[in-house]
Amino acid sequence: DDIRLNMANFQNNEPMRHSPRIQRRFAAVMPGETARDAMDRDPSLGRAKITKQCYRRLVQTEPAPTVVANFVTTTIHYEEHRNLTAREAARLQSFPDDFVFKGRRTRMSWQTGLSQFEQIGNAVPPKLAEAIGRAVKRVLALATPEVTKRNPPLGEQIGLFAPAVDAGAMDSKAG
Repeated sequence: DDIRLNMANFQNNEPMRHSPRIQRRFAAVMPGETARDAMDRDPSLGRAKITKQCYRRLVQTEPAPTVVANFVTTTIHYEEHRNLTAREAARLQSFPDDFVFKGRRTRMSWQTGLSQFEQIGNAVPPKLAEAIGRAVKRVLALATPEVTKRNPPLGEQIGLFAPAVDAGAMDSKAG
């Protein structure tokens, strides 16, 4: 579904209300470019201290960059002159639309808890977690008792910890 056609129908999908000055700056940013690039090209956009990592406009036909905890300052919507909403970033991370993020949308440094944006940016994408889980399951399925006896855990192999000891054997030695 196109979120932009039904903004109110999705949780965590309230866009930022940028000032006219910021909207003008974002409007000047070309796809794949940063606000710093646009400001260097057009000094009338202001002299804000923006690094090359901040406010990059997404390219509609290319994969999005990594969604990080501070993505609210790293990405501009590919078409609209605003940051991504929490829901749009959650979609990039593969969260289903019915997954609701709690808490403040954003957070100031003195506020406690994780904002919705931080929760999304810090999360392991669900589809990635699923793929890792499936791979681990396949590896564990190969770990038969015979294979495990021939190949003790790496920690035991390098002397990180002693091999497991049979408690019954310990009792018979003590008697």
